Formats: sequence, structure tokens, C-alpha cells
Amino acid sequence: MLAEVTSPLMAASALVGATVRGEETARPVNLPAATAAPSPDARPSGDPTTADELALTMRRAIVADLHRGFPHAMCWWGETTQQWWAYLVLNTDRALISANSPYRLADRISEITTKAPYRAQPPTVC
Repeated sequence: MLAEVTSPLMAASALVGATVRGEETARPVNLPAATAAPSPDARPSGDPTTADELALTMRRAIVADLHRGFPHAMCWWGETTQQWWAYLVLNTDRALISANSPYRLADRISEITTKAPYRAQPPTVC
């Protein structure tokens, strides 16, 4: 049970939820309907944000760095798979590898090329 407290600023009835405050009747406030939280799989729509542009610039820089470190590997970021990918041409062998991070991808490329008994060849562009 709530105790009634009087205040010079507010009528005691306002403390217990009455709709009258002094002489003026409280007006209802229309609030927008609550929307469901976006699903984590939802893709953003509209123009790219600064964060999207920054992520794209960072991925391009990482791919360029991977190409400098491994000129025999064709590397890219898989937007659908959310993985880093590399295609290696090792003489007559081919390898398609993926990793969760560019660091792990670089490690896997190094593992494959150092274990191979032959020298890595740059991919041919058709």
C-alpha cells in the first residue's frame, strides 16, 4: 500500500496514478508501436554507412597485403561465407583454402607452399 505524500509541486493523487494533476487533466500520449528487433542475419538496406565503407577499405588493404606476401595466391573475402579464401596454383596441383581470419589464411598458405616439393607458380589469367 502506498502512503500518500503531499508536495507543493504535485498533488498526492498523482503519486498513486490518478489522471488528474492539479486542475489539468492528463492527456494520453500516443507512442509508436514497438518494432521487433532486427534479426542478426538481416542485411542492411539503403546506402552504405561509414562502418560499411571502412570495412570494405580494410578488406581491400588486407587482400592487397596478402597478394604482396603471396604473389602465387589469389586471395579474397567471401561475403556470403564470411571467410577468407585463397586459390593456389602449385605446378600441376591446385588448392582452394579458406580460413576465419587473414592471419590464419596466411599461415595455411605458408604451410602448403613450404611442404610442397615444388615451387609455387603464379596463377594464369584467362
